Amino acid sequence: MRVLIYVEGSSDKLAMEALLASLIYDKSQQGISIKFFSVKGTDNSKGGDAKKDLVTKTPIAAIDIICNPPDSIVVVMPDLYPKNKGFEHETVQELENGILNNFNQAL
Repeated sequence: MRVLIYVEGSSDKLAMEALLASLIYDKSQQGISIKFFSVKGTDNSKGGDAKKDLVTKTPIAAIDIICNPPDSIVVVMPDLYPKNKGFEHETVQELENGILNNFNQAL
């Protein structure tokens, strides 16, 4: 099994890898791969609006990812702020609902 976690920038990626290092290691020993990816690329080289791309494009890309192989899990993990990027949201629940809505529409 593989778990792919998408975050906004490279600093988010590095922070999550450091915070979850022991969990990542433990799960790798169980055959579960956990990888973090920045939508802005290495050293934020892709530019653009990372949050908007993360919440609007990544749910669509997740469909291809989970189909090949189907034992993959995709996680989209944006920051709450700034609000209203990609779609209207003021709360975590609205942000989550918007991401799921984008995924469901693409399906």
